[in-house]
Amino acid sequence: MKLNRKIVGALALVMLGATVGGAGTFAKYTQEASVTPSTARLAKYQFNETGTFDLFATSYVGNVVGENTVAAKNGVDKVVAPGTTATSYINFASDSEVKTETVVNLTGVEVTDPDGQGASGVLLHHIKLTVSINGAVASDKTLAEIKTAIVTPGTEVRIGGATVIDAGVGDIISVPVKWTYAFTEDEAYDTADTDAASGATMPTVMLTFTGINTQID
Repeated sequence: MKLNRKIVGALALVMLGATVGGAGTFAKYTQEASVTPSTARLAKYQFNETGTFDLFATSYVGNVVGENTVAAKNGVDKVVAPGTTATSYINFASDSEVKTETVVNLTGVEVTDPDGQGASGVLLHHIKLTVSINGAVASDKTLAEIKTAIVTPGTEVRIGGATVIDAGVGDIISVPVKWTYAFTEDEAYDTADTDAASGATMPTVMLTFTGINTQID
């Protein structure tokens, strides 16, 4: 018995269709979702002096409240004399968003000697500041000793210790500076003071300080 050729042809077409359809991809879910962009700004760094620093004064009060032991006649000039002492503060503003460390160094000692008679040596040798030289324990040093240290390469003359401010904490950094021009029982010392103060023109002293603020951690 022979199959009908028309029927055989139809079966072949059905089988071919099934084979072609099976070669395609299966359906699956797909979707996109946006991601928020990542942005950042540079952390703020700011370090400034807050105002004028006055180490010396026009007058110095004695043991009795309201009594001026030393006072400039014109009420304007800053003066020093035996027996005077003071502690003043250098203030800086730290508004940084990073952790910082601040140190203050004494970077300059200048004296004038108008009469050319060595009167400025009195200021250099009789005024003392409390400083730390190259990390040593802070102690009183004459301006002459400090000046010598400053001009020596690699020597640091620091006022006080280091002040650390944490990140994001705005604060005022106050560094005390103490100086003393003491009385003594040394006759030659006192005579030199008297001679210098009796001259036609008074010697002067100028001190320079530098605040150094550094990011840490």
